[in-house]
Amino acid sequence: MVGFLQRFSALTMSIIAVVIITLVFCVNLALRSNISPGLEVQSSSLQDSSHIWRNAFGIPHVTAANEHDLFFSMGFVHAQDRLWQMDLLRRIARGQTARIFGTRTLEADKFFRVLGISGIADRLAKTVSRPSKACLEAYAQGVNCFIDRNRNALPFEFDALGYQPEPWKPSDCLAIERLMAFDMSMSFWTDIAIGEIADTLGVQEALKFVPSYPAGSPTVVDVGRTSNTDSTHKSLSYTHAQSSLLSSYASAMRTVREQLNMSGMCAGSNCWVMQKDEQKRDGLIFANDPHLSLGLPPHWYQIHLSCPQINAVGCSVPGIPGIISGRNDHIAWGITNVMLDDCDYFMEKVDPKNTQYYYNSAGQRVKFRHVRDTIDVKDSAGITHLVFDYRATDRSAIVSDFHATRSGDSLFHYPATSQSLATRYVLSFSWTAQEQSDEILTALKIMKADSWKDFNEAVATWGSPALNFTYADESGTMAVAPSGIIPIRGDGDPNLPHPGWDPSYAWKGTRPASAFPRLVNPARRFVFSANNMTGRNVGFYVSSLWEPPSRAERIEEMLLEYHEYTIRDAQFMQLDLVSRNAKTLLRLSLPAVLRDSNSYSPEQREALNVLLRWDATMTPQDIAPSIYTVFQERLMHTVFCQHISPSLYKKYAFVGSLPMRKINEILADTASSWFGTDQYAAKQRMNVLIVASFKEAVQYLDQRFGPDMHRWTYGQLHTLRLKHPLDDVAALRSVVSFSVPNIGGDATTLNNALWQVHNPFDVYVGASMRFVCDLQDSVIYTVLPGGSSGQPLDAHYSDQIHLWSNGGYIPLSISRVPSTGFTLFASLGPAH
Repeated sequence: MVGFLQRFSALTMSIIAVVIITLVFCVNLALRSNISPGLEVQSSSLQDSSHIWRNAFGIPHVTAANEHDLFFSMGFVHAQDRLWQMDLLRRIARGQTARIFGTRTLEADKFFRVLGISGIADRLAKTVSRPSKACLEAYAQGVNCFIDRNRNALPFEFDALGYQPEPWKPSDCLAIERLMAFDMSMSFWTDIAIGEIADTLGVQEALKFVPSYPAGSPTVVDVGRTSNTDSTHKSLSYTHAQSSLLSSYASAMRTVREQLNMSGMCAGSNCWVMQKDEQKRDGLIFANDPHLSLGLPPHWYQIHLSCPQINAVGCSVPGIPGIISGRNDHIAWGITNVMLDDCDYFMEKVDPKNTQYYYNSAGQRVKFRHVRDTIDVKDSAGITHLVFDYRATDRSAIVSDFHATRSGDSLFHYPATSQSLATRYVLSFSWTAQEQSDEILTALKIMKADSWKDFNEAVATWGSPALNFTYADESGTMAVAPSGIIPIRGDGDPNLPHPGWDPSYAWKGTRPASAFPRLVNPARRFVFSANNMTGRNVGFYVSSLWEPPSRAERIEEMLLEYHEYTIRDAQFMQLDLVSRNAKTLLRLSLPAVLRDSNSYSPEQREALNVLLRWDATMTPQDIAPSIYTVFQERLMHTVFCQHISPSLYKKYAFVGSLPMRKINEILADTASSWFGTDQYAAKQRMNVLIVASFKEAVQYLDQRFGPDMHRWTYGQLHTLRLKHPLDDVAALRSVVSFSVPNIGGDATTLNNALWQVHNPFDVYVGASMRFVCDLQDSVIYTVLPGGSSGQPLDAHYSDQIHLWSNGGYIPLSISRVPSTGFTLFASLGPAH
């Protein structure tokens, strides 16, 4: 027994020792790339000395003697904090994720290879302006300086996935920028979904699923009240083979988005400028909070950049030089998504007798261009080199060549007599991001601008994604400048795929960013944009993919109430949880629910009373938002599935703004035409479905949370988890990802907290950063749902999350000289 105990004790001590050694190793591995003060860096690429200072939140203030060294240092500090995030973004854009994740992201890599972002970025890097090239080269040198100095102290993800980062190229910055354009595009998905509905119901019925913009809702620019369209809506129908192609491609697209966590197609933002005093009519408050998918590390990176030519502070994107939303000594600027319809699909007709040929937009029989590419795929044996072939037309690559509907090891082995859909029709596309533009030059000019004239000239080179640039300056000028390349379309409805062999449907060119109207110093005391309609008399088709007007209506409603306006008022507005959309939906639907109330169970009657007493404030502590949200989801599902299958509804609802806008339009139709031509019967049918949806909502909440209604709080239904890309690794999950309690709001509140209609009810999209400033003050206020660092065990990985979720902000001075709260962390200088 003694011997056994001794052996057991020795074994136990050995196990403990191994565990301790392993823990120490893991902690050291995770912490080795954390940043400490006192770093000195020398590089032959630097012209003079520069310095990186950091405050208590790790937010850097970079000071340099010239622009080159400023952007070198920006690249260095971005890499210090976010190198793996930057590397992942460029890998997604270039179709290189299977090299680190294996076959599970192979389809995504194939898609992005065919989409062509890598080639677009490489081409742009050669053709952008000289100032942009200099900026990109300096930035890349800074990133590579960090990589070269830290080969043995890289972020833990490189070790966990077993690879080293390749040198950073200037074109990598442009690849990430074009990836943002893809992620913010709605039409890549909606055109396919509406096309599938057209096959089921016919084109005219399918177009009824595209919501109109309410006549009384605000627009971004005040330019009249007539319809904005240049589309002839030429009649179109799809063959079975064409619709099968759309369906299979839609399924593959969804797989790609899910593989890369791009599965919530709804990106919004708020931005406004407001005069401080109604009597004096001077002084401006500026506010911006872009709404993007939420995760860790966050999309944005706060930074202050100072050199003789530039002094700007605000939010940048890791991997891209410049500040996208921020403030300099004279002006402030921010962004929202225009929601431009920036992409169209074209079905190309393949010659069935010889699949090497297709019929182009001039109706001519021409040969496909064949592209052979190699994708590196990680597997148990190491790295496998997969040869991947696809075809291309003069318009684009064949985007449908990336997925499983193309059978066989080679994409080109088809029997001559085959009539498979792949031999008859394939998909190409036109996308504004394929066009020449210079977003880096825009960012450079904006950071140096000191007037509206300078700013308006700066945004003229912006191409993709189309953005509403909002402007304010110290002299009191305010403006909104929608900017981006605009398609000049041919025939056909922009919401549907087109026949590529008919020249009347092809794009006829593009309009420059300056073609958009501007709104400057309106009579009212404010300007704003919230992904609402650009304008009713723009003169050309912009989009039908707007977000619900609820946020725009709420901004207008609140700003009209103020006689005096302060920074704190702007911050409270960014946290506002009132949903005008909820008020509208309940006003239109509750009368039907009330009519049948005598037959309700006690639980259903209490739920109805809760809704009747509710003020449409979507607070996490209340139960009314839960009842409303599930009722809204059930109502949309029930109503739309009157015409399409549940699976097709799920595709349609992938862009959540479509059903959310359309359901109110359907309910407001006094003829109830959605439900039939007999008005009385249609009205009765609508009322029956409303009541059934309400009962389903109550049943759902009862089954999920139990009969005690006090447990139905919105915070329990509507949860947020900020996920790292490695969240699916169980051993890492508790370290790399964070759950955030008590999240209110939805897609229609200023404090945006969108849940996916096709996958309810967890929060997926929200305020990816908040930024507020007073143009008469020397301080900005900002916060992120995360932190500056991308290292999970770094103190600054998540130190802003509680501030963000509870309405806090971090003040940052705009002074060129780092304030007393900043510590010198790194000194950079030329190598001797």
